[in-house]
Amino acid sequence: PLSAHVQGMTVYNTATSAEGTPDAEVVMPGMYYNNGTNWIRLISQSESQSLTNVYIDTNTPTDTGAKFSINPPFDDEGDANADFVNDDSLKGKTGVLYIALDGSIWSYNGSSYVTYTAPATPATTAWYLAGTTTDAGGSKTATIERNGGLIIKNGNILQEKKTGVSGTAAARFYVNTPEYQGGAINPISMMVRMETKVANGKTNTGVAVGIGVRTYYSGASNNVGTGGGIMNVAKGIEVLYGSYAADAKGTLNEAHGLYLRAYKTSSNMKIKVLYDIYTAGGVNAYNDDNKHYGLYITGQGKKNYVGGKTLFQQGIQLSLSVDEAFSGDGLKYTLRVSGGKLQFHDGTSWKDVVLQ
Repeated sequence: PLSAHVQGMTVYNTATSAEGTPDAEVVMPGMYYNNGTNWIRLISQSESQSLTNVYIDTNTPTDTGAKFSINPPFDDEGDANADFVNDDSLKGKTGVLYIALDGSIWSYNGSSYVTYTAPATPATTAWYLAGTTTDAGGSKTATIERNGGLIIKNGNILQEKKTGVSGTAAARFYVNTPEYQGGAINPISMMVRMETKVANGKTNTGVAVGIGVRTYYSGASNNVGTGGGIMNVAKGIEVLYGSYAADAKGTLNEAHGLYLRAYKTSSNMKIKVLYDIYTAGGVNAYNDDNKHYGLYITGQGKKNYVGGKTLFQQGIQLSLSVDEAFSGDGLKYTLRVSGGKLQFHDGTSWKDVVLQ
């Protein structure tokens, strides 16, 4: 209706395109608006509500002479539907389901018509109720499980019990491995791998921690209650290992309560000091209020083996009970080297040891 495109102009078109008109040029009666480049047909409310379904009067959208309409070609009684009017502007639209005469459903992928496959109905959640294939749904207390891995980025896994009255009040991570049928399988219930680096020319004065364990008797501000009672024992890490079940059978060649192995595989990497076990000062005292043991090994029936050189800064104490060894001046029955001589403390003074 205009000699040039004018953005915002709106007209009611009464013309209908002839058969064979290119899709981009097809028009039909209705309201059109101009976007400054093209005329765009306005779809009525009734059309927009049913636009996701377009009916065709052949078995495929590509059949010669196929007609397209927002109304089915036949009414509920099986008679020809007078409202089935061809609209070529409905051809080749994405987001539309094309319902063919034989009941097949098609969609347009942007370049061709393809048989439509309905997506699988998604589960409510990514979890099953433990031991079932039932979706966990909105359960807030049931044990849940899933097949596949779980990756958490930039977040925490926090599990807490605020009140324990009896039994074991604890959050648990439990892995039950299957029976293995031989081979070189390395079952690992939990692995923590942290890789870190510092940019060339930069210095990081912090500390990289693979696993941080903090077992505290907390203050009143950290959880429910004010404290003030007595707790028997607090353990940073407790490792129970070996064979536990009374009916266990077979042979375990070795069992390690704690296995440490230092790595340095690159010749371009420098590690100035390596400590397999490093106990920091902390409560650096031994008295009635704080009996601090750096290393405490019990069990007289087992042997302790130390390979390599061993430094005991204040000597080696022999054949004493713990209470006796750390009472008084704490030197009785101690061996030391002083001035190039091996000395022994008899509870009163140091005596040179004479070897015969």
